[in-house]
Amino acid sequence: MGRVNAVEISFTLQELVEISDDIKVEGDIYNCVTGIASLKDAVDGDLSFLGNPKYAADVKRSEASVIFLPFDYVGKAKEGQAYLRTASPSRALTILTLKLEHKLWPEVDPGIHPSAVVHDSANVDATSYVGPHCVIEEGALIGAKTFLQASVYVGRHVKIGGSCRLLA
Repeated sequence: MGRVNAVEISFTLQELVEISDDIKVEGDIYNCVTGIASLKDAVDGDLSFLGNPKYAADVKRSEASVIFLPFDYVGKAKEGQAYLRTASPSRALTILTLKLEHKLWPEVDPGIHPSAVVHDSANVDATSYVGPHCVIEEGALIGAKTFLQASVYVGRHVKIGGSCRLLA
């Protein structure tokens, strides 16, 4: 069986610091961050975060290269590790996952692929993308900046809002 080619995405410490304007850095890392894991499961190259104080004891033992922490966490980063202190570690992780999503799914030019079938009464916003072999039925509405991957079916009179991503 062949191996599936995976996309490797990484973040530098500087990119992580720039996620929020309130991040304070303690420590430094040797490599880029290439994964996200829990405090207990993290290894070198991973990012983790402390979103719930009941897991505070796990921070000290974590092997994560970078950890998002609240300002009031007491402790120091190990050699080759960086603590990124912020008002909301959970918010910082949310912003990071949005940036990750944009790297995994870059924006495409709007338009309707020639092989897509779109009913005359359907309304597809001009800023949206309809991929190959999609079918959009009678009276359907596709909102602004929505992305329909290849082979997506949209039934009669279905309304899809803006900035959605539908996968087959």
